[in-house]
Amino acid sequence: MPKSVATLGSGFWRTFSVYRRKKKDSRRKMFFFRSFYVLFFFSKTMQAHNFRELEVWQLARGLVKDIYGLTARFPASERFGLTSQLRRAAVSVPSNIAEGSGRSDKDFVRFLAISLSSAYEVETQLILACDLQFVHQTEVEKLIANVQEIQRMIYGLQRKLTRGFLHSLWLPLPILSRTFGRYGIFLLTSFFPPN
Repeated sequence: MPKSVATLGSGFWRTFSVYRRKKKDSRRKMFFFRSFYVLFFFSKTMQAHNFRELEVWQLARGLVKDIYGLTARFPASERFGLTSQLRRAAVSVPSNIAEGSGRSDKDFVRFLAISLSSAYEVETQLILACDLQFVHQTEVEKLIANVQEIQRMIYGLQRKLTRGFLHSLWLPLPILSRTFGRYGIFLLTSFFPPN
């Protein structure tokens, strides 16, 4: 074999081995960054909330006390009817807030949706109690105002958590880009700009 060809071949293999080594190093770096992004992403979406410190939970707890005091004056015939339904719906509001607070933000939003539904149920049943003349209208109006304030606070907390969850999607872009593509990521994140 001519010397020039042998030199050319050895140069090729030397270049190829350097290329392979660089490729292996880049893969290690990419693995490290992907791991970092995944861990950071899950830490952002697994923040625990102390439900006792949430103002909405405190108001919902006070609502339960008011509902129990109100339903104590309902007719005895409604013990297993509207009294039971209204009490269960009222208890469901702070209970779901408390249960969801120990889970991920995504699950917390789902539990807040259940709590919000229960708050609407309480409002409807208070209106029905007034229609059936179990309670005076002024009493019901005051309680309904409290329920509507709780509804607004739950909805506000839902929006805050949803926005925080979607903003955390900005961090693992290399992972998401492999799944959705560059243009998909651009469209997704353009709807939810960071704070």
